Amino acid sequence: MVGYFCQMETPMEHVNWDDYFKVKGVDYKGDEVKVGRWFDWSNIAPALPAEVGRVPLEEVCSLGCKQYVLNFDDFLKPPDEWHAVRAPRVMVDDSSWSAVCTGLVSSGVCTWLEESEVFHVHDTPLLNGLFGVSKEEWTDEGVEIFRLIMNLIPLNALCRPISGDVETLPSWGMMSPFFLQPGERLVISSEDVKCFFYTMRVPCCWVKFLAFNKIVPDDVLPRSLKGKRVYLASTVLPMGFLNSVSLAQHVHRNLVAWSRGDFPEAAGEYNAPEQELRKDRGFTLSSRAWRVYLDNYDLLEKVEATAFAQLEGTVAPGALALRHEYEHWEVPRNLKKAVQRSSKCEMQGATVDGDLGVAYPREAKLAKYFALALQLANARKGTRKQWQVVCGGLVYVSMFRRPLLGSLNSVWRHIESFRDVPDEVKITPLDCRLEILRFLGMLPLARMDFRLGVHPIVTCSDASTTGGGICASWTTTAVGASIAAGDMRGEVPEARIEGGILAIGLFDGIGALRVALELVNIPVVGYVSVERHEPARRVVEANYPNVVHYHDVKEIGDKEVRDWVSKFSQVSLVLIGAGPPCQGVSGLNADRKGALKDERSCLFSEVPRIRDAVKEGFNWCPVYVLMESVASMDKQDREVMSEGIDAEPIRCDAGTLAWCHRPRLYWCDWEILEGEGYTVKPGSPAGPRELVLDGCQDPHEVIRGGWIKVAPEKAFPTFTTARPRSSPGRKPAGVQQCSSEELERWRQDQYRFPPYQYCVSNCLVNKHGVYRIPDVSERELMLGFPLNYTAGCFPKTKRKGEVYVDCRLTLLGNSWSVVVVSCLLSQLFARLGFIPWRTPQEILDRSASGGCPTAQGRLVRMPLNPLRGIPRDASKELATKLCSLISLKGEDILLTTPTSQLPRFHRLRIQQPDGIFAIEVASSFFRKSEEFAGTSEKVWGLVPVVCLLFAGAIVLIAAAG
Repeated sequence: MVGYFCQMETPMEHVNWDDYFKVKGVDYKGDEVKVGRWFDWSNIAPALPAEVGRVPLEEVCSLGCKQYVLNFDDFLKPPDEWHAVRAPRVMVDDSSWSAVCTGLVSSGVCTWLEESEVFHVHDTPLLNGLFGVSKEEWTDEGVEIFRLIMNLIPLNALCRPISGDVETLPSWGMMSPFFLQPGERLVISSEDVKCFFYTMRVPCCWVKFLAFNKIVPDDVLPRSLKGKRVYLASTVLPMGFLNSVSLAQHVHRNLVAWSRGDFPEAAGEYNAPEQELRKDRGFTLSSRAWRVYLDNYDLLEKVEATAFAQLEGTVAPGALALRHEYEHWEVPRNLKKAVQRSSKCEMQGATVDGDLGVAYPREAKLAKYFALALQLANARKGTRKQWQVVCGGLVYVSMFRRPLLGSLNSVWRHIESFRDVPDEVKITPLDCRLEILRFLGMLPLARMDFRLGVHPIVTCSDASTTGGGICASWTTTAVGASIAAGDMRGEVPEARIEGGILAIGLFDGIGALRVALELVNIPVVGYVSVERHEPARRVVEANYPNVVHYHDVKEIGDKEVRDWVSKFSQVSLVLIGAGPPCQGVSGLNADRKGALKDERSCLFSEVPRIRDAVKEGFNWCPVYVLMESVASMDKQDREVMSEGIDAEPIRCDAGTLAWCHRPRLYWCDWEILEGEGYTVKPGSPAGPRELVLDGCQDPHEVIRGGWIKVAPEKAFPTFTTARPRSSPGRKPAGVQQCSSEELERWRQDQYRFPPYQYCVSNCLVNKHGVYRIPDVSERELMLGFPLNYTAGCFPKTKRKGEVYVDCRLTLLGNSWSVVVVSCLLSQLFARLGFIPWRTPQEILDRSASGGCPTAQGRLVRMPLNPLRGIPRDASKELATKLCSLISLKGEDILLTTPTSQLPRFHRLRIQQPDGIFAIEVASSFFRKSEEFAGTSEKVWGLVPVVCLLFAGAIVLIAAAG
């Protein structure tokens, strides 16, 4: 990188700030943007391809995006939220306007629109603006070429945003886990679409919203419109529209996906879904990775160095298939920017060298920001805009080595000091000048090195004013070896499930519905949880940070459903799960009032109301419902609920499959079929149909070592909530069947559970003859949850004592059996083609530690007991796989479940589990003085340690000297 820096040919010239800000500006976020320019037809005509408006937008969209495109009016904000916005100007001189109007209509960008046809906000026509942005290119005649930008601020103020595929937009920050082996080279292919937005023609229902704020001269109008007030209106997808990026990313990804199906011979094994580099999913380890960033498609291939000469300059199969797809839709390629299997190219603001295996800032940008930063550091004073431009450039440079950002601190405080006086010129503090100069001195470090190896030794360290230490791994445990053997994304084929599903949990508790979807490997793009209990909400957020929480089912109305439609516009199926309160119908409740009279249990009526609203909102995809309640309710309550949900229940007890009973009624609007492990018994006038699930849960997986079940021929009784008290409650269940010894056990446990649960036959016993009931960890596993799933119900400082344990026990007592719900869902999704058909035993096996085929899944489901056998040392593999589990910005290791999208922020984040590496102390110290720990030679002199800063975490260490 030093050599590259010294060999740069781009001149670093002094910049006149006044001239600079005539063509560049700073937006509301502080980002540098190009200034809008006045234009005429000669400026924009060279930038418009002949294929303008050739692609019908509705035909290249799918799911919610297609619904949006075809029904634009339905996605406006409610009229009471409409506010007229001052119409922006059309930056065309009157003398040039006739030529611009004629050119835009003849090229297919615009059409004529009478004033009466323009959409009105109350009594005001909705009019938008036009301006040009320099492409920094010139024609042979010396005319500067502009991009045509449509200023749609008035329209954007009326529209609701939709997500589309915007969450898939890749960034360089996510490329940290990309590794090249010594014998490999990186070969890159790129395709660029010319004027991508304007190639897409919008439906007629859009045009009335896309008029521009300048009357068309009468002399250019057709005879039928002469003498009328007529505006220009866009007929293509506008650059500057609120949702254009979401739609454009969606369309281009569709073209890539379709190219694999439409031209399988050309695509071969390329453009597969598991090979995509996308921001919302884990990093792919495939040797053929592709990515889409709006109008750009990039294919990154790892090839053997010996094969490079033969491949260089050829067309990669993935690019060839996509070219066929472009040709089918008449999408114009930008031939000047296309790259055919080259080891060097520019990609999303970076220069990539596949021979060296590095990526670094583009030379032009590096020279520009170096000159600007040096000039500002040498100046005595500066403005906020100058500091924003320079620091924005340095942030761009640090994208290639994130730790460089740690050298910038005072500059942000200096920029913030302009908040109340944005136009003032301030004296530059010395510490800000020092930070800029120091950063410039470190510029040669700004690169991503794809050949940077992963060392098998992992370290952890900490220090305080009184002591500290560092530990290092020397091998992996059996659990670590098992995780290392798990697959990562890109290593196994991935079915292309268009969109994914939205899960909505009503009375959601601790999210058993979401865990059940995880267990059967269903990709979830959105998860809504409606739950009042704060500890339960914390559990869900700790395990699924992207969850959207609501407090009460009564809060859910049309507005909330519209928000879901906008946020999760690309779902292909919606699943609603509901577990309404059962206290008023439970046979264990001596004071039950029934499904209609009990103020809690009557809330089941909210389920069909919300279901109907969701079906209306998500009318492009199927909506399924699963509702659960206790099997002990009487016939009358069962019929009331069945009529309300418009479905008949099926009874199922988890005790035939797992080690705990949980007889429940399930109302699901798909048919439950018989098959291997599934037996359906017919119902009778007295009771509903019954589903019997055949399987056997391994007791070693769910019971602590050294304990066995007293009566292994039967499952434990249904787990209930924990209610410690000083005396027995009213009419305790099963007290007559208990012996005095069992009642004493009940008393010693503060009457926490019903007395029958303390019977000897319902207990565990060890070799010393000590009896106990299952603890909270064992209950989690028997119900199908991961170990320590409920641990996050309290803040870390409060995770101790009986109150904490009782809270976890109560959460489990109120929850569903995950394995049973997974079996029900498996029948639905197998018939829909999402997953293969699985028996109950296969689903049960996936819930065990090591049962998930992916390394991510094994990290989430840790074992209760030590694994048997002698482990192999898999330090290198495990460290490499951990390094690929990075956050969105590439700054830290972030653990998520395999079917989850990567969160932007994880407030209650899950830490890396203990026990995957065998760790020993490398160095430690204790100091009586209060001097800063980093100044003590004793700390770092005992064992020399070389640290590799990777993805923001010190993970890979070279050992002692």
